[in-house]
Amino acid sequence: MKPWMNKVLSVDERVQRLLDAMTLDDKLAMMHGGTPDAALGIPALKLNDGPGGVTGPEEAAGTQLPAPVALGAAFDQEAAYRYGEIIGKESRERGTSLLLGPTVNIARTPLNGRTFEGYGEDPYLSAATGTAVIRGIQEQGVMACVKHYAANNQEADRFTQNSIIDERTLREIYLPAFEAAVKEGQVASVMASYNKINGAHGAENQPLLTRILKDNWGFEGFVVSDFLATQSTVKSIHAGLDYELTLPFKRYYGEPLKEAVAQGLVPISLIDASAGRVLKEMFRIGLFDRAPGEGMVPAEQLTMREEEALRLAEESIVLLKNEGGLLPIGAQGTIAVIGQAAVHLIASGGGSAHVPSGAKGTPLQAIERRAGKGRKVLYAQGTAPVPTGPSFVYPSPLAFLTVPAEAFENGLAALSYDTPDLSGEPVRAETAANLNINWQFAGVPHPASARWTGTLVPQETAGLFTDFRRVPLMAGRRARHR
Repeated sequence: MKPWMNKVLSVDERVQRLLDAMTLDDKLAMMHGGTPDAALGIPALKLNDGPGGVTGPEEAAGTQLPAPVALGAAFDQEAAYRYGEIIGKESRERGTSLLLGPTVNIARTPLNGRTFEGYGEDPYLSAATGTAVIRGIQEQGVMACVKHYAANNQEADRFTQNSIIDERTLREIYLPAFEAAVKEGQVASVMASYNKINGAHGAENQPLLTRILKDNWGFEGFVVSDFLATQSTVKSIHAGLDYELTLPFKRYYGEPLKEAVAQGLVPISLIDASAGRVLKEMFRIGLFDRAPGEGMVPAEQLTMREEEALRLAEESIVLLKNEGGLLPIGAQGTIAVIGQAAVHLIASGGGSAHVPSGAKGTPLQAIERRAGKGRKVLYAQGTAPVPTGPSFVYPSPLAFLTVPAEAFENGLAALSYDTPDLSGEPVRAETAANLNINWQFAGVPHPASARWTGTLVPQETAGLFTDFRRVPLMAGRRARHR
């Protein structure tokens, strides 16, 4: 038996014995999602998003829970624990070892696209709710990763904007929920945010990652960067970043970190500390001592958990008394249903937090049934559908395809480049129906650029354009991330 597999030893002893057996490459693999030597018997570290339920493909769908912000409205830690318990159980069944959630950022603007992932604008409520969710997740044998640390509270320029916040405001508004996650929730991991905080990006912010998180709060887990949020190699690891979440073509850890060690810019003690933090949490949560999940949520469990999700939704509803008949609610009249969630089964939001639903019906259908034949129900989408995943994926240059000629009449010819100025040969070509692009999370390398070319055919003519039937269109988009 390998010495680190001896459960009689303390967690720290098991970690140290494993580190002693690992090469530098093995340790670096633990810091960027690589694969250590299989002979070491280290379980695969499988990550999954999941602040509102375990995300994944339709065929492996879990329970679509109410939006986290709705859970916050329940003001109920017991309900929050049950919420996390469902996520934890389904994560374990799916084979997930690190669940990227919960989100405890404070709601500061309604225009923030991630507000639905948190628990509202109150630091105390966010701390109490988030801590209960973490306990529910981790008591099922899955590591939680609280995010996004810190002050990640707006949509505009959220990858680059600088949040300038004094120490008192940080400590009283933006950090209490993270502090509670560490001290009370014993969370395994903390995710560093994209934005700058007082001039330094979250993933290389030494005051936040080391002085406050690890020194002041005594955090013993590991720090993960948000996806593609790492900005440097040497500066990040010295600041306190332990694990880089990224893509192979944009990596600051791995080989660049190995070179930094060879040049004497990063001491091996820092590598041991970061890799050891990851291993310690894996030992603590029990990943070394059990078989991974089967990869699917059992159908019979899914049915029971959907019923629990309904109860959680009911507990989050805030009721208003209709005094004096102010609201036009009665047995007669037309019912207006507005919003994409009425037909798209999106309980919270899209993007990385979207959870597929296995439900057969829609809220609109339920309203129509309840209204009966005697009442008219009108539906309007209201806004464009929330994207549930990337719509413009960047593959390898080998995936270059010839654009069909008809694309210029029907749809748009979409070309992507791995340069910031549309130069060089395109690395991807496809026909796009429209310009509904989820650019940041499409796996596009940065810097990068893309061009969409096509012909718009107006349905009507008027005024000066009476004889102008076909309008050429060319649109370009560049992505620059420093």
